[in-house]
Amino acid sequence: MATKKRKFSVDYVKFGFTFIEKDELQLPQCAIYMKVLSNEAQSR
Repeated sequence: MATKKRKFSVDYVKFGFTFIEKDELQLPQCAIYMKVLSNEAQSR
């Protein structure tokens, strides 16, 4: 089953998130704690 790839939106910065690229995927990263989240965490 293929997973849906979410793209980073500049609007996420309002909520304290940025992104990093790893293996051609954009992963959400908390701008305060610098923790990288899973792509699935972005959908909640």
